[in-house]
Amino acid sequence: SYYGREFYEGKKISWRDAPIAFWTLLKYRFVE
Repeated sequence: SYYGREFYEGKKISWRDAPIAFWTLLKYRFVE
C-alpha cells in the first residue's frame, strides 16, 4: 500500500504506463 503510493507519486504513472504495470503484476502472479 505504502509502496504503491510512493511509486505513483514518484513516477507519475500515465494511462500509457498503466497497462504495462498491470501486465507485470499478472505475469508475476502466474509465475509464482
